[in-house]
Amino acid sequence: IHHQGSVTPTAYDAIVVTAMEKQLLPIHTRDIFHSTTTMNTENSTNTSTTIPLFSRYEARTMLEQYHTKVLKKSFVDLPLLCPPAFQLQQLLDKSLRFEHFVLSNHMIVDATTNPGRQEQRRNQHKEEFWKAANLEKVFCWVDTHRLFHNVTTWEQVWRERLNQTWPTVIAEDSGQPSS
Repeated sequence: IHHQGSVTPTAYDAIVVTAMEKQLLPIHTRDIFHSTTTMNTENSTNTSTTIPLFSRYEARTMLEQYHTKVLKKSFVDLPLLCPPAFQLQQLLDKSLRFEHFVLSNHMIVDATTNPGRQEQRRNQHKEEFWKAANLEKVFCWVDTHRLFHNVTTWEQVWRERLNQTWPTVIAEDSGQPSS
């Protein structure tokens, strides 16, 4: 799976790490790509089951492939926690100032040959930013607290939680400017 410029690997990695921390997913401490070791665990009915040990890389890859190829879902289908609009606006404003700073000499030359080009570039920047923020959710992160709420097994995550529809939640922030 190709990930250039994607938040996807980080999202699935966050799920795997949380599953590891909750001891729902046995992971090698070393990132070994070909695992053959298994471990025995006991469930609540005292019957022994064998769970293969995976590397973190293997677990993330399997999770991502299952979610995207089998379930036909994507990053935006996960439970997401996103920054509030005022923080996104602050980030956009900083990004526009940075672009102006970096391209100021180019913009001066551009303004003499194409007077409307600077405004076009600014509008395109805003449009691409809000598309990335609102549609692609690139500034959001996986809400592992919601994903793992009341979960007791990795299979429950795999079979139930990854296949459900999640509303996007806007993170609360005490740094919001007062109205």
